[in-house]
Amino acid sequence: MFPKCRRRHINKLIRDEVRVLILFIFSCNVAFGSLYDAQRLYDKKLYKQAIEMAKSSTKDYPNPKLHIIWAKSAEKLGRDKEAMSAYERALMLNSQTIEIKKSLLSIYIKTKRYKLAKKFSKDEKINLSEYKLDNYQDITSTLSSSIYLYYGYDTNYNIQHKRDTVDEFYDNVDGPTKLASNFSQAIIDVVYTNEFDNNTYIHTKFNGYYKSVINDKNYNLYLNTVEIGVGYYSSKYNFYIPISYSILNYLRKDYLWTLSIVPQFDYKISDNLILNINTTLQKRKIKINSNRDDRSLGLGGVLYYIYKDNYLFLNVNYKEFKSLGALYQDFTDKKSFSMVVGTKHTFNTKTNLIASYRVSLSNYNDNIGTINAPNSEIRSDTYSQINIKLSREITKNIVLYIENEYSTNKSNFVPSDYDKNVISVGISINY
Repeated sequence: MFPKCRRRHINKLIRDEVRVLILFIFSCNVAFGSLYDAQRLYDKKLYKQAIEMAKSSTKDYPNPKLHIIWAKSAEKLGRDKEAMSAYERALMLNSQTIEIKKSLLSIYIKTKRYKLAKKFSKDEKINLSEYKLDNYQDITSTLSSSIYLYYGYDTNYNIQHKRDTVDEFYDNVDGPTKLASNFSQAIIDVVYTNEFDNNTYIHTKFNGYYKSVINDKNYNLYLNTVEIGVGYYSSKYNFYIPISYSILNYLRKDYLWTLSIVPQFDYKISDNLILNINTTLQKRKIKINSNRDDRSLGLGGVLYYIYKDNYLFLNVNYKEFKSLGALYQDFTDKKSFSMVVGTKHTFNTKTNLIASYRVSLSNYNDNIGTINAPNSEIRSDTYSQINIKLSREITKNIVLYIENEYSTNKSNFVPSDYDKNVISVGISINY
């Protein structure tokens, strides 16, 4: 037997050796274990856990294999941008691996970064034929279409005040009153865009809006708009000049023709902030009465704050209308200022909520009055609107909607006082 002091000395040596062994095992796990575990999790199809393991393996960051595991896991989860970043890191760490280059090229193509894919394939001498992209120039042209179908209820489809109030204003003249009805509505969007190698593009769009009032076909509304524009973009900004022409059929007549030019400039302030500045030049021809034709000039701006899959926005706009009629018409010349605040919130990958509040202040150049007190004051209106829209994605191309919109107009010209509420359910089909 060893004496007690000798045994204590041996025990201390054993404890020290165990500590050294534990530290060695721990250091091995930190340096190599995370990469191994990330691969193991990927093989078990635990892709989210594999990415988290890859993120935590800081000592393995110089190893391109770690980022390949990260990229492949993100691809399996449909997180293409994350996969693209991981492949790009892997390529920086090992620029000679053709497999990484081809994987990165596939992500560029999948995310429609066609110009980047073309430049990358040229720089890296990758044959595009195996990607079935021999007609590569045609890829920069895109055509999409959407059909929206709604059914709802409108509490004031003819936009009128209550009859008794209007009659009092007109000194007991029997006037109209607000009417309610169910309605059906269809919206068609067809968009074609063609990009060129010098970052310019042509954008064309057709929009058809059709609303059928069940109780009174006289108030059916049809609005068709054609737009064509040219633009130029970079990584920081986009400049676009569209010209549009629209025809409105209302009250069973070609009611209104509108020609608009709306130059706009988008600037990316940061990853979270985007600013839009726009001007509007517009001419309207009212077919039922040419003396009410007008033109307008507007200036506006929109600020977007983007966070994750959500955004907030603030839209302000100033517009001035001027009569073009041979005879002066009441309430044609006016100035208006509007502001809209809103948000889009994503509850999950399939469910979204969009909510907005609008207020518009208008001052007309004409006096108003009643039979008893003509030309008593300058007319001014305050229009307010609250819109809430909930959407749910059913398939990749089909989305369901439920929407409610409440609006009111307060005016010192009593016949223009009104409020209305519209609730609808709908579906969109996207191609």
